[in-house]
Amino acid sequence: AKVKLEEFRYILYIIVYALLIRKNFIYKILTGFLLGIFFSEIVSYLMLLDIRIPYLVYTGTGLNVPFMNSFTQYSIVLSISLGILLYGIVTKKQNLWIKIIYIMFFISASSNIFIIQSKLGYGLYAISILTVSVMIMIKYKKYFMLPVSLVLIFGGYFIAYNTSDIFHNRVNDFFNQTEAAIDKQNYYTSTGARIGFYVYSSELIKENFLFGVGAGDHIDEFMTYVKEHDENPKNVKGLYNNTRNGVYASLHSEFLDNALQFGIIVLLVFLNIFYQLLRYPYDDHYMKVVQIIFIVILLSVSSVSLVFLYAKLKNIFIFLSALTLMHYHNEKRLKLL
Repeated sequence: AKVKLEEFRYILYIIVYALLIRKNFIYKILTGFLLGIFFSEIVSYLMLLDIRIPYLVYTGTGLNVPFMNSFTQYSIVLSISLGILLYGIVTKKQNLWIKIIYIMFFISASSNIFIIQSKLGYGLYAISILTVSVMIMIKYKKYFMLPVSLVLIFGGYFIAYNTSDIFHNRVNDFFNQTEAAIDKQNYYTSTGARIGFYVYSSELIKENFLFGVGAGDHIDEFMTYVKEHDENPKNVKGLYNNTRNGVYASLHSEFLDNALQFGIIVLLVFLNIFYQLLRYPYDDHYMKVVQIIFIVILLSVSSVSLVFLYAKLKNIFIFLSALTLMHYHNEKRLKLL
């Protein structure tokens, strides 16, 4: 329970930042965020070529992840940036050179997401583009975005599958492991384990629907249930190994962890965090779209991974939430004071 409280208490910082950020600095801060991602991309490509920048501290893990803790987290940030860039390319009136820079940035980020090892990132690429396309069609009635989004998604996947060994192998592994999990109940692979988490957790959630099994007790309850209902020792070992992470042991899903530990009531409280952000009125449509992009991405991530466990993802959630809320620290308020 203490660990969970420590995870979620950071959300309160949104209020502080929203009060402190000046309204005229919002776009400058967002631009700084995008430039930071662009710099990470450059370093990522250099890492792929085995080129290291002197005096630069690499804190990431994986083949070419420079600063995030894992390729999953890096792909999440890339997908959010992709959505923001695509919306700016289509809707913002910019001079030719700025438009070209946006397009080149979008292409480089798309390429980058396909040469890291995150299977989740490959799916987030499509989710980001579709989310932005729907928003553009709703707001501006630009229905050409539907075929454009399909070309970007399927074209991107086709090119990546035929040019990136990393993407090719990871996608094949995903489909093979998914098929084995569904047809043969093989839950000991990385993808199979996530399917197994949902299969067995759903039964436990039904039995403890309202209040769950208790904070921190869900892993023991889950493994006890698996041992009683799964005769394959590989599944038992594989599922157990995939839950282990010290006090942060989880079922690799914010939805499952919250529903199984605390019941449907707390799961609704968790979802309400995102709902309250979505329903909050904001007169700047561009920033509202930024808000919708990162909310859709993070909710998608929550189904198969964690958001609030990782400090850098928490910081990004807090940062983008604060930027896209109504800001009271503006010139009008300063005059009144």
